[in-house]
Amino acid sequence: LIPTLLHAVRDAAPGVRVDLAPYSPAAVRELAEGRYDALIAPDGMGNEDLRGQPLGTWPWAVFGRKGHPAFADWSPEAWSDYPHLRVETSGGPGQSPIDRRASELGIRRVVGAKVPNFSMAAQILAQTDLLLTVPSVAMANTVAAFHLEWRDLVFDLPDMGLSLFRSAAEGDEPGVRWFLERVATAFRRLDESP
Repeated sequence: LIPTLLHAVRDAAPGVRVDLAPYSPAAVRELAEGRYDALIAPDGMGNEDLRGQPLGTWPWAVFGRKGHPAFADWSPEAWSDYPHLRVETSGGPGQSPIDRRASELGIRRVVGAKVPNFSMAAQILAQTDLLLTVPSVAMANTVAAFHLEWRDLVFDLPDMGLSLFRSAAEGDEPGVRWFLERVATAFRRLDESP
């Protein structure tokens, strides 16, 4: 998403700078207050201070290094036999939707390592036997570059829906609306790529 977005902004408005901030539990409040122009977050995060527009939904996928032994006989047992890498972008408490669903089905996931963002994940997966379960869009562009493989998640879990949120008070400013359209366009291009 980010390279596509940066190209779109640069081509249309060379003087505009895009600052990315890590997600935090305070991000929703800071967006409502106008500190940020946009927030990409799971559907349902909105409240009366925010306006959201759906960006799309993506199925969950499991990524690992090329030739990972779990992929030879892919099953719920193979998924749970190997430790997992977990990307914790929110910093918030609570069980992930993956762990909630696995627990409902009596499947246990062991987390072998945690990282704060996706930029570290591909290199770690390429050099370990860790597995990573995320929405497919999160890692799709790293598969070839890092010699990774992926499989469908071994149990049913509703696709991850993401929305683009803006402040109800600040988000109708023309410059913000222009930028939000560039973000939405970049997401549409993700769906068009292989």
